[in-house]
Amino acid sequence: MTNKEAFIKIIQREIFDNADVYAENYDDGGTYSKALDFWTDFLAKEQEKPMPEKSAALLTFMQENKEKYNNLFTSAAIATEMGISGKSIGGSMRSLVSKGYVTKIVGTPIVYQLTI
Repeated sequence: MTNKEAFIKIIQREIFDNADVYAENYDDGGTYSKALDFWTDFLAKEQEKPMPEKSAALLTFMQENKEKYNNLFTSAAIATEMGISGKSIGGSMRSLVSKGYVTKIVGTPIVYQLTI
């Protein structure tokens, strides 16, 4: 999870998932409503951002090879098949996990599974 993703998660949980508390304390002139409108627009724009090329390539590879790997992928297997280094996969996988496309199964080795 990136710092930005962690920040978004905390703000969502602490402020907007507790709307009753904040709406009650910031109802002066629609402050809470304006903040909620801004937050909703912000999240929508975040979702509209195109997926980075490497992440899209990894996701496509996983979708096309789901049966071959029984939907359980290691970084090493992906790296070997795609001809890239295992280390270069990490950031893209974190992004795919944070967006809900892939689930990380902690173990030795770490395994990734498509969720879509």
